[in-house]
Amino acid sequence: MSLHGWLNIKSLTGLCLLFTCSLASAAIQLQQTRLVYPAGEPSVALVIKNSDAAHFVAIESWLESDQGDMTLTPSETIIKPAANGVINVYIPGSGKNNNKEILYWLNIKGTQLEKSASPEPVAITVINRIKVFYRPQSLLARAADAYKKITVSRCGKQIAIKNPTPYYVTFYSFKIDNQEVTRAQMIAPYGELLIPQPTTEKKHIASWQAIADSGFHTPSRLKKITTGC
Repeated sequence: MSLHGWLNIKSLTGLCLLFTCSLASAAIQLQQTRLVYPAGEPSVALVIKNSDAAHFVAIESWLESDQGDMTLTPSETIIKPAANGVINVYIPGSGKNNNKEILYWLNIKGTQLEKSASPEPVAITVINRIKVFYRPQSLLARAADAYKKITVSRCGKQIAIKNPTPYYVTFYSFKIDNQEVTRAQMIAPYGELLIPQPTTEKKHIASWQAIADSGFHTPSRLKKITTGC
């Protein structure tokens, strides 16, 4: 029986949608929280660990992107108990805008199986969604400093957060006068986020940490909030 058939024999009652790297409920761990695809590479690998010593895990993966040109090999696989699996990601370089990064979303669905010979899944499935950044060759050297270039200004009744770089910047935290701004999560290359001015009276200092290519957060960056859109 095909993997697709295994996963559709009966409805799965324990569907959980998580946005963190660890899929503890299904004993699955993604070894990377994000992928960076340097242009010209034949592929990059996402390692998936099955930490359950008793159950096989069925894996399905698929892409969300306007580009539609990313290939996943294999897109379906089964990982043995206490073993690792690998999904190879390939993104062709032709036809790309080489002046900025391109964002893809990679979805990984893991379903525990009772045993290798049984089509019956355990009633728990977990979906994880991670970012894949396609990075042109001309941009490979300067990504680590992108978060330092962010500017913050008062624009009427809003706060404008601007990214003057060709990189996506994902915020680990963003604060104004030490008050957390939850709406500031990620900003696109050359993009702008407009958020309501917080209730703090001062509105003088913005501070933030970004998520680096490694998946760890950067040191905190502080800047004075300027005036003007």
